[in-house]
Amino acid sequence: GALMVFGLNKLFSPMVRLAGDIGKLEAGAGGKISVEPSDSAESAAIADAVNGLLKRNADLLERERQFLQTASHELHTPLTVISGALEVLQSEPADSTRREQALRRVAETAQQSMHLVTALMLLGESPDALMDDASTVDLCPMLRAQLAQVAELAAERDLSFELALADAEQHPVTVPAQALELL
Repeated sequence: GALMVFGLNKLFSPMVRLAGDIGKLEAGAGGKISVEPSDSAESAAIADAVNGLLKRNADLLERERQFLQTASHELHTPLTVISGALEVLQSEPADSTRREQALRRVAETAQQSMHLVTALMLLGESPDALMDDASTVDLCPMLRAQLAQVAELAAERDLSFELALADAEQHPVTVPAQALELL
C-alpha cells in the first residue's frame, strides 16, 4: 500500500507541480512555465502548449493595446476639428461665410467620425467572418475620388499632389463587403 502511494506520488508529482505553476500565473504578466529535465515528455508537452498559449495571449494583448492607442488618437482628431468649428460657430454672426464653412466642417467631420467608428467595429470582428462576403474591387477609381475630395483643402494650403496611375491600370483588392460601405 505505502509503496503504491509512493509510486503514485512520484508519477503525479510533476503534474501537480505543473498545475501549481500554471495556477500562479497572472494575466498579462508574461510568465512562462518551465519543466525539470527529469519531468516526463507529457509534462514538457503540456508546458510547451501553455507557453504557446501565453505567447499568443501576450501578442493579442499588445495588439489590443496598440489598437486602443490608435483608436483614441483617430477619434481625438475629429473631435478637435468639431470643437474648433463650434468655437467659430459661437463667435460668428448667423449670416457669416465662416459660420457656414464651420457648419459644413462639423457635418463632414461627424460623418467621417461615424465611418471611423464603423471601421473600428469592423476591426474587432473575426477576419475569417469578415472575408466570408468579400468582394474584389479596383482601387484606382476610389483613390481618384478621394483625391478629388481633398483637392480643395489641399489647394487652400498651397499643397498639390498627383496620382501617378495609367488610366487603364487596375489595382484589384479583396475587401469585406462591410468595408465597401465605408469607401
